[in-house]
Amino acid sequence: SIFRNGKALGAPFQGTEIPKLTQINAKKSSVSQFFCPTVGLTKNTQLVLNFGAKPFKFIPEGFKPLQDTSLKSKQDDTKLVELFQKYKEIGKQDVKNEETQDEEEDDAIEGSGTIQFATDLGVSPDQDPMLLIIAWKLNAQSLWCFSREEWVSGWAKYGCSTIEDISLQCSKWMENIKKDQSQFEAFYKFVFVYLKEEKRILPIEEALVVWEMILKDRGWGLYAHWMKFVKKKVKGISSDIWNMLLDFVKEYPKDLSQYDVSASWPSVIDEFVEWVQDGGPSDNSEEKAQKYDDSD
Repeated sequence: SIFRNGKALGAPFQGTEIPKLTQINAKKSSVSQFFCPTVGLTKNTQLVLNFGAKPFKFIPEGFKPLQDTSLKSKQDDTKLVELFQKYKEIGKQDVKNEETQDEEEDDAIEGSGTIQFATDLGVSPDQDPMLLIIAWKLNAQSLWCFSREEWVSGWAKYGCSTIEDISLQCSKWMENIKKDQSQFEAFYKFVFVYLKEEKRILPIEEALVVWEMILKDRGWGLYAHWMKFVKKKVKGISSDIWNMLLDFVKEYPKDLSQYDVSASWPSVIDEFVEWVQDGGPSDNSEEKAQKYDDSD
């Protein structure tokens, strides 16, 4: 049968007799005759075939995509699509003028839908890094937004079709990031690109919130000093500062007693070292330090 938006339009060929090959033609051809549907295209049009690599909005009964997934059954696949639709519909309530929205871009979980998803997982977005971890694992391209393809293909890859499945998988990811330094570094570097979007730098207010979520419990002895310093001195964080900080943390995990003065670090980190060595962390004066935008 042929389907349109999930509704069967009937079989394209039914009760059609296939002409028999003549004895002469049969000797010339080793291929059996068959019928297949065809599509006529006008000028400047194109046909895109989707065999399941990109999730369908409407899934015909009995359909199974060609690509391999970890979902165990058709019912699991349906549950995952229904879960997407649930959060998508919640998010659509935020859109004031839906008529002007692009249909393709609007086919996503966002706004209140994302917040409800986090709530159902028991996650507080401003205190828990779980949504950031999910965005990393699903390869989300837009901030706090999950497209149909990212959601369905992403969760299917990990065999998740319910909130319970997703919650269990998220716990595994969180544990891996805590134990595996390489996993943490990959996640850490993703976070900056994901949050800054098209901006050159990440505003210090956002950086402070994220560091509080993902860096505080890593056991860095200078964490409190760093947070106090950047809050007083820095307006924005560049990708260089964000990434090099991770190297600095590994190089000096406890203190600066073995600090190498000949080492090359971004200017903000140099300023931080000087500030610590000059007793900055113990300075409780109300003097306002001049803030600057990092451009290293």
